[in-house]
Amino acid sequence: MKTVLVITSSQDSIMDYIVAIYSKKCFFFRLDLDRMCDYSFQLNGNGWSIDNYREFITDKTVNAIYYRKPSFPDFRKYDGFCQDLMKKDIEVLIRGITDAFDGNCLSKPYIIEKAENKIYQMYLAEKYEMAMPDCLIANNRRCIERFCINKKSAVKSLVVGRDGFSKYTKEQTSNFFNYNNCLDGLEVSPVYFQEYIEKDYMVTANFIGKKAYVARIDIEVGSNKKVNEQKWRYSNMYLPKKVGERCLNFMKELGIEFGAFDFIVKNGTYYFLEFKPDAQWLGFENELGWDLSAELVEYLCS
Repeated sequence: MKTVLVITSSQDSIMDYIVAIYSKKCFFFRLDLDRMCDYSFQLNGNGWSIDNYREFITDKTVNAIYYRKPSFPDFRKYDGFCQDLMKKDIEVLIRGITDAFDGNCLSKPYIIEKAENKIYQMYLAEKYEMAMPDCLIANNRRCIERFCINKKSAVKSLVVGRDGFSKYTKEQTSNFFNYNNCLDGLEVSPVYFQEYIEKDYMVTANFIGKKAYVARIDIEVGSNKKVNEQKWRYSNMYLPKKVGERCLNFMKELGIEFGAFDFIVKNGTYYFLEFKPDAQWLGFENELGWDLSAELVEYLCS
């Protein structure tokens, strides 16, 4: 039986799901970093070992690594300077183990970090001829006003997966730019603005290797058109061939085997929004009958 080191956190429901279903296919050694004190690490010139006081693994016995962007232990009882050092030491330890590993890995931290950079994503999307909404990253008030004056614009985070409420938006249920809010601090904190396009529907395309799991997302809005009255309806679909090829080229340049593309579709045109190298796919699998988890485990155990 193959051994997979899973670097994650104790609240990871996706790993709970995978271990419950596939524990007979391979042995998952789960390293919950938020419970660091429950493990014993040793690393020297001969390699590394991790012991959870029930099981024991080494760099020689692990066949694959699944890196799940873990959270860190609670450092609040230590002073701020020590907290930063402790977090950095854990990051260096885990990145060293993972980045130096020669076997299958989904996905190495340095690749995830590169893949999450939205500026680099914009470059790749343009390189591979993906349509995108007009966008602007700026710290200049006049540039922003010129960009936003005649179009509805969303305020986005430069960090993947952290979009939403901002000091530059109107309310917590919206991420649309609001001129009435104070722009103080803009000159030292660049902001990402993206033209809002009225969509026909949304698409999320999850890739593991060259296999795609694609969901169409239709939004049904209540009579008052309030955000909290929206209903999301999911259905399986196939990507147009050209769109799928561009996604694979995008991932190939990143050197990554797993991730999800988010698109909005308007009049048949697929507008690229972002790429998520650590996509949350479990809800789609349960709703649409995907076997993405089986494909993921097969990749790790191959």
